[in-house]
Amino acid sequence: MKKLILALGLLGAGALAVLLWIFVLAPGEQTPPSQTVVFEAVATTQDPFAVRYIVGADDVTQTATSQFVADVSTSENHAQFIVSLEPSTQGDRTVTCRVSIGNDVIVEQTSETGFVDCTTDLPRANDGN
Repeated sequence: MKKLILALGLLGAGALAVLLWIFVLAPGEQTPPSQTVVFEAVATTQDPFAVRYIVGADDVTQTATSQFVADVSTSENHAQFIVSLEPSTQGDRTVTCRVSIGNDVIVEQTSETGFVDCTTDLPRANDGN
């Protein structure tokens, strides 16, 4: 009888440990909440320009004319965003890139060389806690 009581006590302690893990320790390991990151690029020329952004597993390269905007939902904390004109582009080679979250501009860069890099760390999303 004592062995049965001891076994039930150990089983109860094990169940309590599992519940403690599930409700107290494990939530700290969950994926952070997602947020929408906005990538914007503007060129003063009407010639096409290339944009590339990398956020987590997303690696996107596109061509744009005059302006580019992309909204990306992510829980990552780092983003790479590069804008470049073709080397053959003549005249004004000014390009601007901006990375923002909501109304907060995280980084904005302008260059007259036809190449600009807005690679940045992203603040973590507020999960409401």
